[in-house]
Amino acid sequence: MNGKKYDIINPATEKLSAIIYAADAEDVAIAVKAAKLAFPAWTESGALARVGYLFKLADALDKHADELDYLHVICMGKPIGNSSSSKRAKVPPIDHLYQEINLPKGMLNILSRIGQPYYEALAKYMDIPKLSFTGSQPTGCAINKAAADSNLKKVTLELGGKSPLIIFPDADLA
Repeated sequence: MNGKKYDIINPATEKLSAIIYAADAEDVAIAVKAAKLAFPAWTESGALARVGYLFKLADALDKHADELDYLHVICMGKPIGNSSSSKRAKVPPIDHLYQEINLPKGMLNILSRIGQPYYEALAKYMDIPKLSFTGSQPTGCAINKAAADSNLKKVTLELGGKSPLIIFPDADLA
């Protein structure tokens, strides 16, 4: 990371909750390069091996649920147990879970940043063939324009919402 940081303030207490490194275009390039290098081995590992990592991750998430709830609460200021949503950029990294399950190096690259310049750097990066974003309309427009100006990558935008969900008819909402 470039060394720049930003503070995460608990809105309920107005106290510092965490300090997050702020990614820039150079960090995007490093992360994309790592992912590109890791991808061939990942695809050759076979579906069963990849599914195994998903099950390990699910177990790690269950094991660390209290810690993750706490981290979410101190960043969002909401009581544990209530439903909530947040942008990834505002939640403390949980990359230690991916290390715990021994996910191959380069398969997950977490970058934290808020603002259009960061997202535009992702959209302009030629080695990224597809980008998905949930957030504001102005940032979504900037991403779409940057993607069109680069390699015409596919872009999925969920603008104005916080939690895109697909709810099936058999969902128990009671």
